[in-house]
Amino acid sequence: MTTRTHTSGSANWLLIPLVALVALSLFATSANAAILYTDFDSLSTGAVTAADLNSVTTGGTWALSSDTNITHTIVDDGGDKAFLSDHANNVAAGFLVTATLTLDSPIDTSALTSGDLRISFDTHPEATTSFHRYAYWRFLDASDTLLFEAFAYDNGQLRFKAGTGAYQTLGTENDWQGNANFTWDADHARVAQFEFTVNNTGSVTFDENNNGWSKSGTFDPTDDIAKIQFAIDPGTPYGQGIFLNDITIVPEPASVALLLSGVMGLFVVGRRRR
Repeated sequence: MTTRTHTSGSANWLLIPLVALVALSLFATSANAAILYTDFDSLSTGAVTAADLNSVTTGGTWALSSDTNITHTIVDDGGDKAFLSDHANNVAAGFLVTATLTLDSPIDTSALTSGDLRISFDTHPEATTSFHRYAYWRFLDASDTLLFEAFAYDNGQLRFKAGTGAYQTLGTENDWQGNANFTWDADHARVAQFEFTVNNTGSVTFDENNNGWSKSGTFDPTDDIAKIQFAIDPGTPYGQGIFLNDITIVPEPASVALLLSGVMGLFVVGRRRR
């Protein structure tokens, strides 16, 4: 009896580092499985080209507007850099696409079998007036069909729509009002944390994590997610732009959680047999 108990106990203790090793390896695999990510911190501040952005982007290719009234720059708050596409003030303009990020491999929504897809980034509109600060964060298929989008409306109002559905209002970003949005500060409350979670039925949930806002909708799951498009509508004659940072697309690690739970199950069974 003593020998059997000792062996069982030893086996249980051996499972502890095994669980830890499996957890570390699986989460490392999950982190490395990012479909898309950007690293603007490695770029120099000042004017930036699509080639510059491509050099720090894994999983996608940038195209920047050639409109002479739009400038593309890397800005720095003293420790965290962001990408800014900005339309000149006092120049009238309507809807304009400032930048497009095309995925190297479009995401087959209907084939998401191991969990959800999470798209996230930090952002806020840049504007020098207290109104008509329209900004769009749009997700398209390869033929430019709109799948879902976030939309910044007048006076800080944030909206969301998916598929052919109507716009839903999440709330009003108070720090997007006024004319204090023309500098980048990663720690400021005006920087919103956007997160879009997509599953294989075409269901998409938009979370604005600063305020805990959330809205959901659906789009056709047979449409692949191929592009992220950033657009503005400066109006007449207000400057307008978008700050972007830490753009990532990662699969949710549902399979990781399942495998870990299986290993933990072995550990529990071992303890019960003691």
